[in-house]
Amino acid sequence: AESREDPQSVSEDRRMTIQREPEPHQEPQPPPPNNDRALWIVHDNPQLGKQIIVKGPKRMKCMLETKEPGKKNCVRIAIGIIDYSGPVSRSDIDGAAIPDIEAGAECLRLRSVRGYIVDHSTVESRLSSNKSIYEFHLDTDNAKVLTGGEANMTAKEFLRGCEGSVDVIIDPQCSSQEWYPQREASEGSVRKLAPQFRSKGVGYIRLGDDMSRNGQAFLSSNACKTFFSKPTVSASIVTTTQSRTSRKHKEEEMDASLASTKVVSKPAPKSRQNTSSRVARGKETRGNKSRLQRRQQLEHQIVEFSDDDDEDDMYESDDDVDVAKDILKQLQSAEKIKEMKWDEAADLITRLSQVLAGEDSPKDQCISALGIIQDLLGGKNVTVHILRAAVKSVGDIGERMGHDLAAEVSWRPIMLGMLTLLRNKQCNKDARQILNRLHGKCWTLANSLPCLSHSLGLGKDAAAAGSGRRAKSSASARMTSPDTRKNALKTANNVEVLEWLAGRVEAERTMADITPMAEKSCLLTISKFFLSHVGHRDPRCRRSVVDGLLHTIIYGIDRLGLKIDESHEMCEDYKSTNPRGWESIKANVCKIRRLER
Repeated sequence: AESREDPQSVSEDRRMTIQREPEPHQEPQPPPPNNDRALWIVHDNPQLGKQIIVKGPKRMKCMLETKEPGKKNCVRIAIGIIDYSGPVSRSDIDGAAIPDIEAGAECLRLRSVRGYIVDHSTVESRLSSNKSIYEFHLDTDNAKVLTGGEANMTAKEFLRGCEGSVDVIIDPQCSSQEWYPQREASEGSVRKLAPQFRSKGVGYIRLGDDMSRNGQAFLSSNACKTFFSKPTVSASIVTTTQSRTSRKHKEEEMDASLASTKVVSKPAPKSRQNTSSRVARGKETRGNKSRLQRRQQLEHQIVEFSDDDDEDDMYESDDDVDVAKDILKQLQSAEKIKEMKWDEAADLITRLSQVLAGEDSPKDQCISALGIIQDLLGGKNVTVHILRAAVKSVGDIGERMGHDLAAEVSWRPIMLGMLTLLRNKQCNKDARQILNRLHGKCWTLANSLPCLSHSLGLGKDAAAAGSGRRAKSSASARMTSPDTRKNALKTANNVEVLEWLAGRVEAERTMADITPMAEKSCLLTISKFFLSHVGHRDPRCRRSVVDGLLHTIIYGIDRLGLKIDESHEMCEDYKSTNPRGWESIKANVCKIRRLER
């Protein structure tokens, strides 16, 4: 009998055969992306952390902006919420300690970061509600999510190829539905609104080197373990609280100039793409060198929406004269400066000095700036920050003017104000440094006697004694009289001024080219300055008197060719006051002469 297979068993065998067939080869799936948890921005301004709100419903946003490579008027923008502002060492999300880094000691940490590519030539724009500025719109639907679990790309990938500087606008101005300031609405204006006017009050940071490149060297997505780009080995970090120059915005809500910080870098001699502090200078001609210095210091010019293809930074301009005019207009008077915030006024003064530091800057603008500084140093209730900025500006402008500075009407009150600041504990160091810096280049002992006399409380007698007038002998007698000495001791404490003056006499003695050089009558007057403080109660001042008399005698011998006895006669009044001290001075004079031979 023919056996027949059970249909049911055949179907089961077939199914088993089908199940045993090898499955087609499948490509391995890539691992899920390692999303950035946050974005770290490194800077070096510890005061900035106190101004930023990182908790509660009023937490501040932060906008990063950099140029789109190879495309005019196009930028890449990243916006996030600041959830930490403070030292880098405590910025890790998990609380782990972070070692010190060279890029900076402070940082901002951003969460919920979104990225946008904005072409200002085609982006949707509108007039603001008060018709004073144009605003541009950021469409959140087209945003790239850069941090968090929903991120579709990393911040480093979003900024890839952007080799320029990065502007970090803290607490940016924003209308409802993501409308941000773009440019002024004045007729014919094509200039992009400067970063300092796009913040609500805190300011902005510029990340980059002196050529406005490599801003990504200060950005990190892994708690500052690594950065998006690497600085050169020779780079070093310098941070200043200085916002950069822009045209004055006329809108009321934009009128306040805001404090800002810049982080710039110092390149190696053969490289211009380093990432940390300012200015290495190549072997250019003298004219090109001064121009490069000004362009490196001018950090805040406004972009023009034009078709030229220059690759300079979007906020820089070559028109330094207009920049200086803008700042001078804002600093018209001391009263107007007092109405500003102290950090705003200090920034404006510092920027003005940087613009005018170049060798070909207009002299009339330098004179106008000196007039403003004169009013500040001679004014009342001026904050120490503004005073320090004014003093430092004298150094830049003074070196630009050279010996012409001493001939300006404003120089005498400026020098008198700086001598007064030598007694100020907060400004003493800056005033001393700038006076020493300009000694020989702009002023000498010979043309500064009236200022020294007034600062020491001796009135006009010194000026008469040092100018070769007939009243010289009588003036000298009055200066050494007991009444004059008593009055001098009643004046403000002159310890710092006498100590500084003694050092300046010795410094001028060793300077190569001095014009004008102190004559014998000038040295005689200087000796009277010291002799009028012989009986001062402070031993430090009495030591300065001995040093000053010693340096004055040696100055006369070395620079004027006086005989030793003739040079001694200028300070012989000290013999009757302190015979032992006088013998010590004579012995030191002989000792120094032998050593220098």
